[in-house]
Order: sequence, then structure tokens, then C-alpha cells
Amino acid sequence: MLVPIEILQFSLDVQNGMPLILMRETIGLRQAKITCSPLDINAIAMALSETCAEGSLSVDLAKTLCLLADIQIKRIIIVDCSSALGGARIEVMAPSGATQWIVCRYPDAFALALRTKKTLYISEALFLLYEVRDLLQSSDAVELQNFISSRDTLEFGTYYQE
Repeated sequence: MLVPIEILQFSLDVQNGMPLILMRETIGLRQAKITCSPLDINAIAMALSETCAEGSLSVDLAKTLCLLADIQIKRIIIVDCSSALGGARIEVMAPSGATQWIVCRYPDAFALALRTKKTLYISEALFLLYEVRDLLQSSDAVELQNFISSRDTLEFGTYYQE
């Protein structure tokens, strides 16, 4: 089974100092996190913020080639996060209707999905492997989190140092 996901935020793994991508399923409350290189996190963040680079990124090149060749990207699926090489599959459809699978690195798949506005998928087994289990995910916890986030810190008073 494939789980549609979206990027929630970026973070840092304090144990190894590597950047993290925190993602969640688009339907439901489950979250997962995977590590990524600083360079790849940059490319994904640029795609997320729709920022253009000075030079052309590989994901921009892939998007342009698909448009020029009239190739439609059908699905982008993360299949392995243990190795940066070949961790994702992109299903493309030619004008003739024939479909092909392209193997790419999972960070490039994240960035390409964001650039092309395509839904990103991950296998259920892989999602479970990287699932974040220690987050409070009850509706009460989410409601409390939203309430705290909406507070203005000036409501708590001002401190003066004498």
C-alpha cells in the first residue's frame, strides 16, 4: 500500500548532526522523519519555497525535459531511504501512453514532487520504519499545541531588570 505524504518541516538530528525531513501522511496524523544531506535539504527547501537558484538544479532540468518531450509524471514513490542512490521511482507516461519507471535519489524525488506539484508517495512498510512514535498526536494535544502557538507572549507581562 502506498501512503501519500507531504513535507511538514525540516529539523536537525541532534545525535548525528544531519538535517531531517519531517513528513506526514496527507490523510491522517502519522508522521515520519528521514535524514538528508545539507545540500539536498537546500534543494528541497528551495523547491518548497519556490525559490529559483542561480544555476539550474537537476530537478528543474528534469521538469523542463518532461515538458519539452510531452512526458507526463504520473507518480513519484519513495522506496528506500537507507541509501541516497536509487531510493525513489518516478512513473512517467509518454504521449503514446506507454509508461516507464525512472530510478532516482530520494532527495531528488522530494524536490521534483514539489517543483511539479505532484503527490509524493511512500510505501506503508517504509513509512512505518521511519515513523515518529514519540509525538503527541491526540486531538487534545493538537488543540493544546494550537492554543499555545496562538498566544501573544506580551499577554504574560513584561519583566524589567533593575
